Amino acid sequence: QAAQYNGFNLLVGDLRAIHYLSNRDGGSRRIEPGVHGLSNHLLNTPWPKVALGRKYLQDLPLRSPAGIIDALLERLRDATRPTEADLPESGIGPDRNRALSPPFIESDYYGTRASTVIVVDAQGQVIIRERRYGPYGTPMGSSELDFRLEADSLAAPSGTTEAA
Repeated sequence: QAAQYNGFNLLVGDLRAIHYLSNRDGGSRRIEPGVHGLSNHLLNTPWPKVALGRKYLQDLPLRSPAGIIDALLERLRDATRPTEADLPESGIGPDRNRALSPPFIESDYYGTRASTVIVVDAQGQVIIRERRYGPYGTPMGSSELDFRLEADSLAAPSGTTEAA
């Protein structure tokens, strides 16, 4: 019944795997390890903001979770628009295409309304930080959530063996 809805992307997973589903892409699939990007289209669509986000992740220095979160939230606030030559043909016209092209979109009628970073470590500690925005990128607050995944979600799937 997914086709009855406007386009959407869904990511779901645990410490063993992440799966991706779009109602525009023919079913769910497991995401292989690596650096991936997702915007308002399909996984790894080579839009400038997706390519930039993937570069951010590849270049991200691995340090404390707090440092990673701060760096990512800062990078998600990037409102730099790519050049005309770097914009893909979107069918929405050049002016609107350019306005919607940066990672952080500032507008009165359409724009970034939240930036969320989720960090999960190998021990199951989950840290979620979100910043919310109103029209034209006006800060509207933030949220924090920390928790640990239960031991059952950290165990190997039944029927598998872990190497020591």
